[in-house]
Amino acid sequence: MARKLYETEEHLKAEKYVAEYISRKWSVEMVKLPISQKIDYAMMRRDKVTALLEIKCRKFVWGEWPDIMLSLSKIKYAQEIYNLFEIKTFFAVCDVRKTIKYTPLYDLKYNVGFGGRKSDPRDNQDSELIMDISVYDFTEI
Repeated sequence: MARKLYETEEHLKAEKYVAEYISRKWSVEMVKLPISQKIDYAMMRRDKVTALLEIKCRKFVWGEWPDIMLSLSKIKYAQEIYNLFEIKTFFAVCDVRKTIKYTPLYDLKYNVGFGGRKSDPRDNQDSELIMDISVYDFTEI
């Protein structure tokens, strides 16, 4: 049985805001990718994929936490795409003040951990292998 999707219209609207903002700042066309691709967007120029982008919108303010957690499966996918096709993947995070910061995913060197919704899981897939990425590795857009 397929896993229930927990992404709401509110999540998608916030994600779209970030994608449109980055599209304007970096002069790229954003193409939403299907869930099977594991990453949220392809960044395009002249009908060519120039990079990929994973987006998270969090209910925090930059500086409240020392790191940002991301699923190891997304990082693995990003690194595989880079190693096979030399297409870079970036990770953008937006806080409640709409401050957007990004970091590359294609060359991360952090320890693997186990995390997610461990104390109040929605299902048996809410905890998984993760990487905690230092907030100091993010750059404001």
